[in-house]
Parts: sequence; structure tokens; C-alpha cells
Amino acid sequence: MNRHLCLSLLLVLIGIAMSTHGDAQPTPTAAPVIREIAFRGIEHFSIALSDQLAKVIKSHVGEPYNLEAVIADKHALIELGWFAAAESVTVPVEGGIRLIFQVVENVPVVGVKNQGLAHATADQQRQADILLIPLAGQPFNKKMSEAVITGLLAQGIFYNITYKKELVEGGIRLTYLITENPTLTAVGFTGIEPLTEEQLRKAIASQPGGLLNQTQVSSDAAAIRKVYADEGYNLAQVTGLNISPDGKLVYTIFVPKISEIRITGNEKTPEAVIRAQLTFKVGDYYHENAIRASLDKIRKLPLIKEVSALPTPGKENGTLCVTIQVKE
Repeated sequence: MNRHLCLSLLLVLIGIAMSTHGDAQPTPTAAPVIREIAFRGIEHFSIALSDQLAKVIKSHVGEPYNLEAVIADKHALIELGWFAAAESVTVPVEGGIRLIFQVVENVPVVGVKNQGLAHATADQQRQADILLIPLAGQPFNKKMSEAVITGLLAQGIFYNITYKKELVEGGIRLTYLITENPTLTAVGFTGIEPLTEEQLRKAIASQPGGLLNQTQVSSDAAAIRKVYADEGYNLAQVTGLNISPDGKLVYTIFVPKISEIRITGNEKTPEAVIRAQLTFKVGDYYHENAIRASLDKIRKLPLIKEVSALPTPGKENGTLCVTIQVKE
């Protein structure tokens, strides 16, 4: 009897032990703390680059190691454009790990130059050469090399730019192949009335003799519009820029004319009385000062409380219909 009781108790204890062991969960291992971050494989950069690389990665000293973050860091390093590959290793150190990014640099740029600057001024050539300075002595970076093209085109005097790479001793040589804009031989205008050519020439900076500067041409177009606006022709526009193969630049200007005048809202005041106050007529160029003067005269009429003018496209192409809206 006692032997059966002992056996039963033994089986119960074994069952409890097995149940307890089955429910136990393994203790998760905490991620090691990053105590140091280093970069290896950098041969053609200054020490300051390490600081720049540290700003790109998301892993930081003092934080737990995160594999997903490290994978993203390697992609970010390659996206900079200087490296052909990036890997990572960890080394145990006191209190954590040292995270090392091993990079493989692109081939270094040992020479860089501009080619095709035949008519640019010495100052323009100097500005173009300055843009190449950051490339020399660094590993080839496609993004930076293409950014130089953007910078050169921003000068406004070049039509097309590409670059070629040549393998030379110690790395590659970059040559930027530049096609200049044509030399400006003349500047002309069409559609300038009611202003004069003399007024417009005083406002622009583009002059014959130098390379056509697209940036300057855009600034000149804005200056022309301002001349018209200052004279009261607020709706005047530079509608075209034509550059002939021989370097002649022509600005096409459009100043709308009034093709129709309407009067609305007058129930007591005769239309003829209102029209008698107008200082402009059909066929005139739209002139803000004339419109404003007319409205001032209409406001002085006995029954008029409010008045405004609304220009809308006319029936004829390029003309305006001016509607005088009154409130009595």
C-alpha cells in the first residue's frame, strides 16, 4: 500500500516537473551596445569625410545594434556615389561592440578639365573651372559629376554639356565637352508699339559681341515687361524669343488692344452719359492709367455708387473686351 502511494507521488512530481519545464521560455539575449563606429577602406578622402559619413548612417554609438538599421546604412553609403560597395563587421569590445563599415572606393579622379570654351570670356572660363575643383583627387562620383553639368548650364552661355571618362595611370580623367551658345550678333524687337525701341534697349543687358546668355535673356524679358507696366501697359507680354543660327536675338512683344466696350448695371444713368466719361476707345492699347482715370470720372456721376472695369478676351484673337460694371 505504501509502495503504491510512493509510486503515485513520484509520478505526480515527475508530471509537475515536466509541465513546468515545458512552459518555460528562453530568456531573450539583449542586442549588444555599439561602443564605436569606424570606417575602413577610405584612401582618397580627408579625415573630415568620416564626420560626413557618420551623418548619413542611422546607427549611433550608445544604441543597441540593429541589423535592419545597419543594412539601411550600407545602402545609404553606396547612394552617396563614392563607393562601389559597402559591408559591415562587428568586433567585441568592452561593454559592447565596435561596428566597422568596410567600403570600396570608386576609381579616383586624377584629372578633370573643360573642353570647348572657345568664345567664353576669361571670367566665364574661370567660373566654369571653379566648378570642377571638388572632383579632383576624389573617387569618381556620378551624382557630383552630373551636378557639375547642372552648374555649368546655369551659367546660361552653354547649349549642351556631356563628360567622358578616360582610364589613366592612377585612376581616371574626366573631360567635360562643352558646346557654347552662338555669339550674339544683334538684338531686335517686334510688336513694340506703343513704346519705342530706345526705351527697350535701355532696359536690357544683352548686347552683341558676347555669347548668348539664356539666363540674361530671361532677365531681359522680365525687364521689358516692367518697362511696359511702368508706362501703364500692365497686360503687355514678351510672347516669343527667336534666336537665329547667325546669333540674332529678337524679342516678340504683344500689347493687347481694346476691341469692345460694354456697360452693365446702369438702370437710371444713360449709357451715353457713362461712355462720355471714358478716356479710352475701341482700337486703343489697353492702358491701366486710362482705365483708372475713366473710373474716377464715372464715380463722380450723381447716381453711381460703385464702378469697376473687367478686361476679358475679345471676339478677335489677341484683343480685349472691357466691361464697365456700375452699381447705382
